[in-house]
Amino acid sequence: MENHALVPLLYEELRAIARRQLSGDRIASSLRPTELVHEAFLRLESSGIASPDDRNEVLALASTLMRNLLVDRARRRQTIKRGGDLIRVPLFDETASVPSSGWIDILALDRALTRLEDLDQRAAKVVQLRFFGGLTEAEIAAQMNITDRWVRKIWAHARAWLYRELSESDSLG
Repeated sequence: MENHALVPLLYEELRAIARRQLSGDRIASSLRPTELVHEAFLRLESSGIASPDDRNEVLALASTLMRNLLVDRARRRQTIKRGGDLIRVPLFDETASVPSSGWIDILALDRALTRLEDLDQRAAKVVQLRFFGGLTEAEIAAQMNITDRWVRKIWAHARAWLYRELSESDSLG
């Protein structure tokens, strides 16, 4: 197992990311932010993934692991209750400077992100880092070796694409 020394140093930031990801759970899930962080860390430890080198890498990896944990949990719930009690998250977070106008389920968001990855991996990565990781435009730019301006453009495009994609899937269901 790798020594992930940065994880304890970023523990409070990781808990804030977990709180943000769990804030949309309208079902009052029994999962708490601390538990989500710990589960993500356990997955990280058992995966054998090399220790990330910097803060942004740790936050990006942890946010991906937390997203996967929530998706797995939502799938289990959906299987148990045949489609009911999905974990719901706001489409736009407070860093997006766009008011949250509604809620979507995390499985629909995960499916949409998977489609976005097929179309535009860079846009999907920006969404992952911004929405799930809580990174700022400057942090994403540094992580992806692009300018802040490109991050803003990619974020605006990806956000619009996701909104349209999720709105269409709602109208079908």
